[in-house]
Amino acid sequence: MKRIIYFLTIMMLPALYSCSNQYDNIDQYATDETVYIGTFYEYPSVKIGYNRVEIDLLQYFPLEYWYVDDIRDLINTIPGTTSVYRPSPDEIYMGKARKTIVEYYEGDELRRIVFDSVCSWVNIENLTSSKIYVFTIYSEDEFGNKSVPVEATGRPFTDEELAGYAFPLPYTIATPSTMDFRWGDSISSSIYKFVDLDYSYTDRNDSLRKGKLTSDVRPSFSVNELGTGNVVPIKVRCRLIPLIEDVNGVRIPIIDTVVMERMFDAKTATAEEYINARALRPIQSALLDENNLTRATVKWNGTSDHLAWTEVRYQLLDGTWTVLRVDNRQGETVCENVMRGVAFQIRCAYTPPGTTDEYISEWTNHMTPFLLEYNRRDWTAVSRGRFHPWGDDNAGPEWVGGHPMTVFDGNFQSGWHTRLGTPFPQYLLIDMKSTKTVSKVVVGNKSDEDGYWNHLELYVTDDLSIPGYTPYTVDWDEDPTLRQDRFLTWHHDMANNHLPGEIPASWGAPVAQVQVKKYGSHTFDLAQYKAGRYLIVLFPDNKITYGTYINVREVNVFGD
Repeated sequence: MKRIIYFLTIMMLPALYSCSNQYDNIDQYATDETVYIGTFYEYPSVKIGYNRVEIDLLQYFPLEYWYVDDIRDLINTIPGTTSVYRPSPDEIYMGKARKTIVEYYEGDELRRIVFDSVCSWVNIENLTSSKIYVFTIYSEDEFGNKSVPVEATGRPFTDEELAGYAFPLPYTIATPSTMDFRWGDSISSSIYKFVDLDYSYTDRNDSLRKGKLTSDVRPSFSVNELGTGNVVPIKVRCRLIPLIEDVNGVRIPIIDTVVMERMFDAKTATAEEYINARALRPIQSALLDENNLTRATVKWNGTSDHLAWTEVRYQLLDGTWTVLRVDNRQGETVCENVMRGVAFQIRCAYTPPGTTDEYISEWTNHMTPFLLEYNRRDWTAVSRGRFHPWGDDNAGPEWVGGHPMTVFDGNFQSGWHTRLGTPFPQYLLIDMKSTKTVSKVVVGNKSDEDGYWNHLELYVTDDLSIPGYTPYTVDWDEDPTLRQDRFLTWHHDMANNHLPGEIPASWGAPVAQVQVKKYGSHTFDLAQYKAGRYLIVLFPDNKITYGTYINVREVNVFGD
């Protein structure tokens, strides 16, 4: 037995000796640091901020997601959900790792940031160069041994990019003491998203005023108590979230807000500038009463901004002038004892927002005196080349639709429509049955219709010089059926045989003419009034190529 023990002892001595020097043969290959396997993501996730980036190194996921092979697929599968979070250092176990190190270059300088814990994410600040940074990230144990490093790349949003942003200019509305700043639909654009806006200024009492704008739906704010005719600097501080393109070309928000500061000059209007910029209260009509030509009614078309009141001044029958004040809510004003043929005047008073001051305009002549709208009851109309039947025929097969007489029926659903193939010029010949002074003519169509009009001319005359023309008198008290039959027979004969294509010299020059550029009715205020029995509404051409159609719904004539 002793021999066996002795033998084993002799055999183990070489082995023990060799183990005591097992590192001697690899010392020549060893470096200053021992590198161990790390447990950070192979592909860290980089989030872009303002002069900084955040890099996610670890995220915790519930067990149901552990089957995903590629961590990038996992990140793309459930970003931002409550199932994914950044664990704290206390929740991370990475063996003996104690620190997280980030290295990157700023120019030629290597920068090294040391975090005194194992981090699931790091925030790298003071990245002021507009370039793609390469970050090398690893952990160290207490002896300075490094983990296998990972790399991440990212380009921060810097002051250089912010300097290239143009803040959208608002449009402004000035009064003698206030100014409104307004944008269109929003301040946001394709490259940034609006967060909020602060503004501040010093009013005319040297008081500092501040305000905040949080809505991006037709955003606007007002500054008040600025003083008449002053220039007041307004400091605007707007917070935005820049939108940058990702690798797929889709614009995504960065993780920070940025601030753009701008100074705007609020220049308030003088009283004269303010009044000149206000339109006088619009007038729909100003007409004499056909049963009492010394009474007139002004009908108003709504009100202007900040209108306090309106006054009408007109001449009475005894030659004196009188003034009527009109309440802002009043829709019409009746003027008694009116002297005909004299232009009346209006003026308005405005109270800007934020003040009780009234600013009153000068007296201004209305463009025409009170006018009389002529009664069209007995008028007749014929057209060159018959007409094209169309529309509602409740009153007879050809009476309503297309017939020239329908321009007097007060119904915009009916109207004169020319027959296909009628050559130009085409016209309506209106017989007003007696000589009338014409000062205004309205040729009407529906607001969404142009009637094929291109050019339009008006003639007023007492001398038709049309051989064979016999004026026709309509007895409106006759049986409607007999009236229609008689009129249609006469009209067809008249249109076919007597209305010329050439304009008679006796008609003279047009009293008004226009190239049509808009839909709906056209109003002609004659600079020089013209007296005559006949009104001709003439179309020398149209704006279409597939026919010679012309369409007119109503014709109204006014005089003094």
